[in-house]
Amino acid sequence: MYTKPYDAMYEELSAKLIELSRSDEDRVKWLQQAVALCYEYMKRLKKYFLRNEPKTPADEMCFFKTVKPRFKAQLLFHQAILDIEGRRPPGGEALTGHYLNELERLTHYFSSNLSFYDYVRRESSHLDDKYYIRGMFDVCLCPHENLVDFDECFNTSHDSKLAQVLSNEMTLNYLERRIERINKKEDGSFLEMLGEEIYTWTENQAAFVEHCYGLITSKAVNHGKVVMAAFIHYQEKVYHTTVKNFYGTYNDLSERANQTLFTDKVKQSLIDRMNE
Repeated sequence: MYTKPYDAMYEELSAKLIELSRSDEDRVKWLQQAVALCYEYMKRLKKYFLRNEPKTPADEMCFFKTVKPRFKAQLLFHQAILDIEGRRPPGGEALTGHYLNELERLTHYFSSNLSFYDYVRRESSHLDDKYYIRGMFDVCLCPHENLVDFDECFNTSHDSKLAQVLSNEMTLNYLERRIERINKKEDGSFLEMLGEEIYTWTENQAAFVEHCYGLITSKAVNHGKVVMAAFIHYQEKVYHTTVKNFYGTYNDLSERANQTLFTDKVKQSLIDRMNE
């Protein structure tokens, strides 16, 4: 199997990263070590690849789509977390706000690269021969790519972009877990603020995301001047629900034949109630 030596190398890297994360070191210190470790493995990966060039286009696409992006995503992810944790304020609302601002930045990236993100998420392959073969750079497919330091021996037009998408998804999950931990410490006082009555969201997640986006885009809350990630996390606490990937869900809503299924249902239900 073509990827076997690379899989072994990646498992080795993953094991060392897990070991680092469990160390007693300060978080910033072990993240610095993790970045250095990932960088060393990227150099090892490049050296091995150039000594063992793929023999077929299929193998080349496999390497630049499934092998290299995983390694580079780990490097980008740990660099991102090091930057985020290195700038973290003291706990409480300031820390929550810090993490939420980073979440919002990630959603902007997904918005700016919507077509490629959708290509990756749907596991499409019809453009793989253009995205993951060296020397196939198409300015129409990647007009913003920086070509000054482009290494044609070890890069295709989109393998680094894929690594960034994978890294952002890991960063998104990391931030959501950090926010969840902070929120759990505040749940007691929050529930007291809500009172004894518990309200639970009983529609599906797509409906929940449509509800949240509808309130903000209609400027019904704070005149629309709201960080979407922060608002959704607040609504999750109010209605005791969790959305794993709200931006991905929103993207799905945008592509549905009926984009406002839940909103239409709410409107019709209200009309029916008023006409009773």
